[in-house]
Amino acid sequence: MSLSHTTQFIVGYIEENTSEAAPSIDATTEFAASGILDSFAILNLVITLESEFDIKFSIDELSDKSIRTLGPLAKLVHAKRGDS
Repeated sequence: MSLSHTTQFIVGYIEENTSEAAPSIDATTEFAASGILDSFAILNLVITLESEFDIKFSIDELSDKSIRTLGPLAKLVHAKRGDS
């Protein structure tokens, strides 16, 4: 799966699981700070990504502030899958 497919999966998940009408999401959108996802929704996103992509996030990865945005999160998922 390409990086763009990974990104689209995350965007699709957010669009389907947010109470906001069609949120505008780009690579720099911070999920919590923008109000798009609350902490429970972020946890559900992490669980969904681990299940969908057959990966596991480490505590260090989850505490990295950079994955609070779409671009770095998609890159991390992509890298953990070993996709090129």
